[in-house]
Amino acid sequence: MHPILFHAGPYPVFSYGVFITLGLIVLYAIALVPARRAGWEWEQLLPIASGVLVGGVCGMRLSHVVVEPDRFVELLDFYSGATGNIVGLVVGGYLGGTVVQKSLGYPAMGNYYAPAMAATSVVWRIGCTLGGCCYGQETGLPWAVHLAGADRHPTMVYEGLFNLLLFGVLWRLRRRVTGDNDLLYLYFACYALFRFWLEFIRLYPPVLLGLTGIQVLCLGGLVWQGVYWRQRRV
Repeated sequence: MHPILFHAGPYPVFSYGVFITLGLIVLYAIALVPARRAGWEWEQLLPIASGVLVGGVCGMRLSHVVVEPDRFVELLDFYSGATGNIVGLVVGGYLGGTVVQKSLGYPAMGNYYAPAMAATSVVWRIGCTLGGCCYGQETGLPWAVHLAGADRHPTMVYEGLFNLLLFGVLWRLRRRVTGDNDLLYLYFACYALFRFWLEFIRLYPPVLLGLTGIQVLCLGGLVWQGVYWRQRRV
């Protein structure tokens, strides 16, 4: 792995932080530029974008109540160096953006964020790969990575490749799936299904019925998705 990307004089510049920043640039570039071309004004876009950012940061931290409850106090500390998890970030970002959007009476713009979120996840997982984090359980597979004293599943690479594929699908569907937030909800469903499976080879501890906190969150999201699509059919 390559945790330090380069040095700026005596100061190391860490790969993870660089790619987190690049991911945010990708997120807003892919979401906001097409929305602007479609006629949205910056006065509408920026408050929602701010809600997404604040909600995402809070969500990735607070979700550790479910994901790693025994480390919650440590992970809530913004100065601890801990980062959070992407499921909490997605949920928090959605809620933050939705609260702002509805409070201001703006139309839903989740469909612009769907392919943007998939592309951003690819960039973030490059940061995870270079930083040597978010790896999985031990394995003897030939593409294993040697981290934490063992050969392990490169689950950060699995997730990056999945999101790359998902980005391609969502990008092709962006002009066909036009119902309010429908493309975003499709992203949620696909990611929740994939991440539920991925958790079986990750390292998060089980918290309920042998399932990890991430899996519990994913199941909750899938139930909500089922209710939403059922209501759409009625």
